[in-house]
Amino acid sequence: MIAISLIVAFAIYVWIAVKMTRWLTSLPSTSSAKWLVMLSNAAVFILLPVWDEIAGRIYFRHLCEREGGINVYKTVELGPEYWNPDGSGKFITVEAEREGKLLVPGYSWKSQWNRDFNTVLNIAKQQYSVVEVATGTQIASKTSFVNFHGWLTNHSFAHVTGIRCPSLDAPTYRGLLERVFVKTPQIQGRGEK
Repeated sequence: MIAISLIVAFAIYVWIAVKMTRWLTSLPSTSSAKWLVMLSNAAVFILLPVWDEIAGRIYFRHLCEREGGINVYKTVELGPEYWNPDGSGKFITVEAEREGKLLVPGYSWKSQWNRDFNTVLNIAKQQYSVVEVATGTQIASKTSFVNFHGWLTNHSFAHVTGIRCPSLDAPTYRGLLERVFVKTPQIQGRGEK
């Protein structure tokens, strides 16, 4: 039933566009002006339902290039008690990630989701941050954007999950922490190799 309604709505939309174009081209003018009116009217009727998809993609790419990704403003050296023998951080655990905790004293992990970042173009923003608790200073962040497409796509049969940048494959918890927390360099004494 919904499919039939959409087909009827589309047919009415096309019928209105054709009628409007015929009416505008029937007005007295030159042949080239009629072609210009006809093409302009066709462009308006074609772009009307998809303008937000086009503008949203352009703005989304701009956000991805300018604001998306990982930014590390300060690295923190941690002693050997924070590292496993294989070189991985003891502070990076599945449980800590799931609970949104940071297992390094003096630092916290924050996650912010803003679904209404841009409601007109249907873009959301997600930001993960490592914050120095004593000063409240953000020392690193990973910013992602999600474009949930335009009005027409969201009101069609398509299952809209959105497109994300950086992709989900890009490092979040582990990758960000591995860039912020580094091993304290070991100083070798004389005669040691």
